[in-house]
Amino acid sequence: LIAASTALFDGGSVIFALFYSLTDAGSLDLETCWLGYAGAVLLVLASGAVLWPSAPFEPPPDTDVDAVFGNPDDDTATALSKRSLKRQLRSPPYLYLVLFASVHVCRLNFAVATFQEQV
Repeated sequence: LIAASTALFDGGSVIFALFYSLTDAGSLDLETCWLGYAGAVLLVLASGAVLWPSAPFEPPPDTDVDAVFGNPDDDTATALSKRSLKRQLRSPPYLYLVLFASVHVCRLNFAVATFQEQV
């Protein structure tokens, strides 16, 4: 899972190659590319503001919390690592990690792309 997360993080830099290809081919100018990218970021931020819960989630009363998040007393290995890949990818901790990383990769791409202008 760490390798998949790292690959997705590195994949975020593809946006710059895409911008280069679009501007080099004459399909779009750089300003339009950045406006589209800014629109995507604003969409992510707006959806996060609307969909982000105002209170922590409470599991339903009949949910086995240890089955979802793992048993903290398990010293041999984490309960999450004992699951199949499919169950790991659908677990709430991993989905939170993907969402968190996606938002911050988007933010980091802005910082990297505008570095020359900032200096």
